[in-house]
This record gives sequence, structure tokens and C-alpha cells, in this order.
Amino acid sequence: VFAIITAFGLMAGADPHVARAMGAGQFDRAGRLFRQGLGLALLAAVPITAALWAAPRVLLAMGQEAALVRDTAAYLDIAALGMAPAMAYAMCRSFASAAGQTSAVMVVAVVGNLVHAWLAYRWALAPGVDPTEGLRALAWATVVCRVGMSVALLLWVQFAPGFRHVRAPWQRPHLGDMLPILRSGLPLSLQYGLEVTGFVLTTLWMGLLGADTLA
Repeated sequence: VFAIITAFGLMAGADPHVARAMGAGQFDRAGRLFRQGLGLALLAAVPITAALWAAPRVLLAMGQEAALVRDTAAYLDIAALGMAPAMAYAMCRSFASAAGQTSAVMVVAVVGNLVHAWLAYRWALAPGVDPTEGLRALAWATVVCRVGMSVALLLWVQFAPGFRHVRAPWQRPHLGDMLPILRSGLPLSLQYGLEVTGFVLTTLWMGLLGADTLA
């Protein structure tokens, strides 16, 4: 939760710059910010994904129970694969909101969550499923839905008539175009992270008291 919320905060840094470009009629710049924002999302997903894969070792070093860490790793090893598509989805959502085109964002979010719930129930809660395998199934359900939601929004932004005037050619990542997003997104990311830090720390402390307390 901490990782995904802070990542969404980073991508929200594109909102004011895209909105300003749209308001000034600088549609090429708005499209360029979107393309560079997607590049930033994929670049930023690399260290976040690596941190999620390393998290079980950190939990062990903290003194968490080995059985709890094993189950956590079973989930995170797979769920971490969904970080890049989740950040791409967040960038598409921020761009669409700043451009005043929000209807598909709502539709994709509703359908994505319903599909996620259905997949989680079918894959993880079927009779006879081992708990550890159920955790892996939940992780795969999350990854599948994040990929599906990001692809759906990306196709909508790329081909919907409402975005015709802001389409720009695909470009290589360019630090100069990413800096405005970073300047706005990093403080937002920090703020979003601080809002959930208390809940995360409480959960970690409960884990130190044992599985029953954590449950």
C-alpha cells in the first residue's frame, strides 16, 4: 500500500503542468508531458519494484516471524510485477483528469475493481486452495487487473477523439521534460506516503507481536 500510494503521488505531479498547458492552448506540450510522464513512470517503477522484492529480507532483519515473511514474500514476489503498469495507469489517469476527460477513468476503475474481485474469489478462495497458493493467486489477480486497466486507459488516451488535439509522437525519455513533473510529484509523493506511514508502522509493530496479533 505504501509503495503504490507514494507512486501515485509522483504521477499526480503531472496534473498542474498538463492543465496549464491545456489552458494556454499548448496542446503539443500537453501531449509531450504525457509521453515523458509515461517514461518517468516506467523508470521510477524499477527501484520501487526492486524495493518490494527486497522487502521480505528487511522484515526478517526487523525480527518478523519467518512464517509471516514467507507468506509476505509469496505475495510480493508476484505483486511487484504490477508496479510498472500501476504507475502507467496513474499517469494516464492524471493526464485524463487534467485534460477534462474523466468518463473512461471512472468506467475503467469500476470495471477493473469488479474484475479484480471476481478473479480473487475464483483463484484464491476456491475450495481446497492452499493458503500460500491463495496468496500467489491474489497477487496474480492484482497484476492482471493492473495490466488490463493501464492498457485500457492508454488505448483510450491514444485513440479517443477527445484527445486528438493533444497527441504527440512518442519520444525518448528527456530529463528536461520530466523535471517539472518531478518537482511537483516528489512533494506529493512524500505527502501521500506520510499519510499512510502511521498505518504501515502500526502493522509492522503488530507483526512483531506475532501472527495472531497481526491477524
